[in-house]
Amino acid sequence: MGNMQVDLFQFAKRLLIEDGHDPGMLSDAKVKSCIDIIPYKDQIRLLAMRSEYRNAGGQTRGATNQGNPGGKTDKTKMAARLRMLAKNFDHSTPYDEGVFWTGIDNNKLRWLVQSWNKQNPGKIFGQLEATTDTRFMDGALTDWGPGGGATAYFEAASVELGKQASGHVTSIQRFGLQTDSGKIFTHKEFPALLKGMDDDLGKGLPRVTDITIVVVDPIGFPGIKCKSFTNLEINNINLIDKVGDQAQIFTINQGKPAGKVGIHGVTKIPDKVRSFWLRRYPLPVSQTSLVLAKHIESILYGSEDFDFNRPR
Repeated sequence: MGNMQVDLFQFAKRLLIEDGHDPGMLSDAKVKSCIDIIPYKDQIRLLAMRSEYRNAGGQTRGATNQGNPGGKTDKTKMAARLRMLAKNFDHSTPYDEGVFWTGIDNNKLRWLVQSWNKQNPGKIFGQLEATTDTRFMDGALTDWGPGGGATAYFEAASVELGKQASGHVTSIQRFGLQTDSGKIFTHKEFPALLKGMDDDLGKGLPRVTDITIVVVDPIGFPGIKCKSFTNLEINNINLIDKVGDQAQIFTINQGKPAGKVGIHGVTKIPDKVRSFWLRRYPLPVSQTSLVLAKHIESILYGSEDFDFNRPR
């Protein structure tokens, strides 16, 4: 199969698996029949995004003639092209329903978002890998790590998610806001949300009005499994440094407080945003955060492999 056929086949197969089909029982004919019912506009977006990703120097699963055969990819130029790729596609989320995440199982959250949206057609939750155009890229990129195309693309897409969010947005984080340079919400999405609000307030009302951050196992709050913070209450959340040389923080004793969110570092809340939120105080947590809080245990990482073939 050529790259276009591979791209469509992979995406259709993933849709079938997520809809409850046994991967071992899926025939090529069944997958091809699924391709036929994928909306044409979605097929065009998928093919355009993955083709440009490869042309920029990125690598995708199962494709041939990728990147710059025989040559060295210019990582700076690739990152610039991938920022433009993310900017030119739709990363908006429904008003009040945008969801950002760090430290939880992305596959489980994506599955839950899709499940909630099927059960509540009139109330759509928005999440990067579940509802934006990045769903056409998720699971297909293979070049992760520093300087890799996948890392550059998802950083760029996350910035666009922050720029295009609206209303009362929600984030779910583990332990606090982790300071590791690879944590996209801390270093890309949250600053983009705050900058967007600050820029908008210079002209009128902001596109994003409020932010609720749900923290699971919050460091600094012993005995509390989950706590939500809205707007200026965000200042109570700890920035979290890693303790030791492990790649990720998996338990509370692997992290330590390193300042306060909204006050220190890239998370500092701009003065105009702080004043705007002060006038709105007190404000209830987002409705989306209440839904997430009810499903905490089902979206944390576990020892089991995630199985899409579970009852909805």
